[in-house]
Parts: sequence; C-alpha cells; structure tokens
Amino acid sequence: MSELITEYRIVVTESYAGTSESVRILLAEGWQPFGGVSVAWQTRGNGAATFAQAMVKYDFTPDV
Repeated sequence: MSELITEYRIVVTESYAGTSESVRILLAEGWQPFGGVSVAWQTRGNGAATFAQAMVKYDFTPDV
C-alpha cells in the first residue's frame, strides 16, 4: 500500500494547550501529525513561545 500526502497544514499557536487542542480536533477530522512539535522562544520582549505542528492527510492506494 502506498501513501500519498494530499493535504498539508501547519498548526501554529502561542501555547502548548492551544496546540494540543488544535491537533486533537484535526486528528478527529482524519489529519495525522507529520514530524514533531517545534517550539520557538523569543529572546527579547516577554519571552513568549510559539508552538508549531505540521499535519497531513494521506491518500492510501493499494499497490498493484
């Protein structure tokens, strides 16, 4: 069986909880995580973090 990525989306939020919730919703819609979570910390200002998770949808086709 071959996997073909048919859709790609990046979830970006400013909290771990927000990322978890967004990923949970997308999982229920048939999306799958692609790679791990990325976290970027601001070194200036308030030191806020940005969380990102790539999500994909696959088309599974049987091998002939």
